[in-house]
Amino acid sequence: MSAEPQGASDSTVPAALRIFDNAPLLLILTMTFWAGNGVLGKWVALSDELPPVALAFWRWIIALCLILPFAWPHLKRDWPALKQKWRVVLIMSFFGITMFNTLIYWSQYFTSAVNLFLLNATLPLLIPAFSFLFFRDRVTRVQLASIVLALTGAVTIISGGDISVLTGLAVNNGDLLIVFAMISYAIYSVCLRLKPVVHPMTMLFATFTVGMLFLVPVYIWEHLYVAQVQITAKTAVALAYVGIFPSFAAYLCYNRGIELIGANRASLYFHLMPVIGTIFAVLLFAEPLRWYHAVGAVLIVTGIIITTRKPRNPVAENRSCS
Repeated sequence: MSAEPQGASDSTVPAALRIFDNAPLLLILTMTFWAGNGVLGKWVALSDELPPVALAFWRWIIALCLILPFAWPHLKRDWPALKQKWRVVLIMSFFGITMFNTLIYWSQYFTSAVNLFLLNATLPLLIPAFSFLFFRDRVTRVQLASIVLALTGAVTIISGGDISVLTGLAVNNGDLLIVFAMISYAIYSVCLRLKPVVHPMTMLFATFTVGMLFLVPVYIWEHLYVAQVQITAKTAVALAYVGIFPSFAAYLCYNRGIELIGANRASLYFHLMPVIGTIFAVLLFAEPLRWYHAVGAVLIVTGIIITTRKPRNPVAENRSCS
């Protein structure tokens, strides 16, 4: 698939198009928005004011309202392509929109932030695994070294440089939910190569709409029999944030980032989340910086730089990665 987005010839938005062609920047923005989403999910879970399915459901409603004005001019033209690949849209919507986010929010009621970040570090391993299973893509030695470096850096930050933190972790139901969430997003990520050739806003609108529709019966059940949304300043801020940044902005950036460099290479950026989470903790909660933060960050950034460098043999490299 061509890396050039539809509408790229429009000279009225040259700055935006330059950003849209910068994979590292797009993926760093994605991980920043999602790191904030992880912090917010735990904050909401502790308050019991916004149940997990409700948070996911209203997140996509808000995101759809933001996307519709941008997607509307392209929907009629792109409808035949969406219809032709409706099965792909269905699969991506279910795994990437419905399952992933809802399971992550639900897990926050049962597990710790440490467990969340640790299990999130498995995604750069799962994506190459599913790329091989679905498309027989192989990981090069350079990419494998990058994965090991970045994973070591992420574990260093999450554990605080103390291996006993990892050995003392207990597995609970929340951790199992996170594992299923990671598997779901790995499937979504590798299936992005199969998406219909449509405008990026059309793709977001289609997947968000279908993913939200999958949530409707579960949301009704939660609303009637489990818990209801409490309209407070906290819930308003939470919904505004998740609707704008981790949804509308992050998915646009992530989808484009994978289009530019492939799912395997893009997966390494998930290891930035504990680094960015640490920055949030320092800025928002005045937590101190430690030696293991610096060591972990250096390992992660080194791994990302290695895996995103231009290969000497682009043809051979493209055959071995997504």
